[in-house]
Amino acid sequence: MEKVYDFFFTLFSPFCHQITERSFQSFDGYQFFVCSRDTGTYLGFLLSYTLYFYNKSLFRLPIIPIVILFFVHLLVFGLDGVSSYAGWRETNNLIRYFTGFYLGFFLGIVFQYVEFFLFKPSNISYNFNKNEYFYKTFMLELYCSLLFTVTFVSIPYLLYLTAFAIIFYVYKIVKLVLNVLFMLNRGFYYYVAFFLVFVIFFVSIFITGIYKINVVHKLYH
Repeated sequence: MEKVYDFFFTLFSPFCHQITERSFQSFDGYQFFVCSRDTGTYLGFLLSYTLYFYNKSLFRLPIIPIVILFFVHLLVFGLDGVSSYAGWRETNNLIRYFTGFYLGFFLGIVFQYVEFFLFKPSNISYNFNKNEYFYKTFMLELYCSLLFTVTFVSIPYLLYLTAFAIIFYVYKIVKLVLNVLFMLNRGFYYYVAFFLVFVIFFVSIFITGIYKINVVHKLYH
């Protein structure tokens, strides 16, 4: 397992500074592949797709409050990061994880809406009354809070789920971009292009990761 861990740590090193003090540790003492803020972002994004089963055939969430919540959490995410890096205040891994998780969760829902909007626009529900807006928004925040609590309590056991979440995040971005490019012709060439872009991306990231780790070793030794 140590070789698997080393592979992922190198692979994901270009994604994050990987500072030990700002990263979680697994139950068996391994440092997470990315910092606590990024861990929250990727896990939040991944777990937002549990709503896929609620929105499988029809997107039934009001997008306006979701976008507002996304930007609110983006602001909180940015303020926590900037203020702590600037030395104006101290933060900790709980706060970092909190800001990252909520941002990733609502980013994931926005992604799902964009996918529906581009490819299944007729399957988006726009008919919400005022009470439904407040109720669904409140339930989304409550659901996100529940997922945040469960994952934070069990974080030492989520090392490899985080690795999957990072890969899933990249997968959704690559898929969305190629879906747009091949919107009119999703045939064999679409799948070939998707596979090649996905592989080339991770190979280049892995090579970059090796270079970064070698540079860090030289600086500290």
